[in-house]
Amino acid sequence: MAFYHVVGFFCLFGGCCASVVNDDCPFVFNVERTIKNQGFHRNVDYYFELISVSEMSECHVCVKQAIPLGLYVNKDQITEMVRLGKIEATVDGSVDIEAPADKATPHDVYFHVELTLGFNTMNATVTLPVHTRYHSARKDGGLEEAVLLDPEVLLSCSSIPEQCKNPDVSGEKQYPTTCPVINDRSDYLAVKYATVS
Repeated sequence: MAFYHVVGFFCLFGGCCASVVNDDCPFVFNVERTIKNQGFHRNVDYYFELISVSEMSECHVCVKQAIPLGLYVNKDQITEMVRLGKIEATVDGSVDIEAPADKATPHDVYFHVELTLGFNTMNATVTLPVHTRYHSARKDGGLEEAVLLDPEVLLSCSSIPEQCKNPDVSGEKQYPTTCPVINDRSDYLAVKYATVS
């Protein structure tokens, strides 16, 4: 019988708060993540803020969050949250919630959120429940880290300045023309943000 010990914590790699100021695009986009709760069952709160000097309206965000082996998102829990109107999300990949980290497979979560108009900003908050897995015991003891990397963030607005529509000219990455959560067929802008330490 295999022995497992509890993951003591998981961290957000690359910091919790990030923003971008693009010389070609007249807006600032902030992303902030915070972890709530203790133990195996955590909530990751995402806060999105768009500050623009140009007319941008009807904006929404599509987020792809890669979930590493040491963590999981429960598909049934997400399905229930969608049914209750608490989140617009889908889990891509198979998720065995009983599997320890060394037997698990990575999966992705996509979620969609509309930005609401505030004072000179548009913003939104969404909470994603994330759970830690058991890890195999180590000879030297200690804890394992489960690292939740920065998400890929895509932005769509009814009016985005023309110079902002193709920020990734390298062609290395292909971004979806639809958000897998709602299939809205919008054009998305890959939002690049630098980590604020």
